[in-house]
Amino acid sequence: MACDVRLPQRSSPVENLNKIAFSAVAAGGTGMSKAFVKEGSDAADDEDDLAAPPIPAGSKNYMTPRGYQRLKDELIQLLNVDRAEVVHTVSWAASNGDRSENGDYIYGKKRLREIDRRIRFLTKRLENAEVVDPAARAAWPGD
Repeated sequence: MACDVRLPQRSSPVENLNKIAFSAVAAGGTGMSKAFVKEGSDAADDEDDLAAPPIPAGSKNYMTPRGYQRLKDELIQLLNVDRAEVVHTVSWAASNGDRSENGDYIYGKKRLREIDRRIRFLTKRLENAEVVDPAARAAWPGD
């Protein structure tokens, strides 16, 4: 017994985009979503919306020795390995010519900003860090 099932014809992604764009133009829009519009500058990329709140002036950033070492190891990794690799990639991409359409250059610069932002954050946290050993605190009399 043969089953005669007809599936609806699927249009290509390009046809779907054209339909969306033309319907938006017909509705009085520009036909292009904000996702495809380049905005001013990359200044918004430099601001970290998910940054931890700053430590109040004069206070310490208490952490365990293990936590301090983890932050310090991450800082060393970023400075000595990750940043050096990205700088090498960006310099290679810059030597290829046209930087406006060079994906390696654009995304390399963005990644470099992210790394530098994280380095600044870690440096500030480690400068204000006061290492507290919980094992030593448990041994204090009167607790």
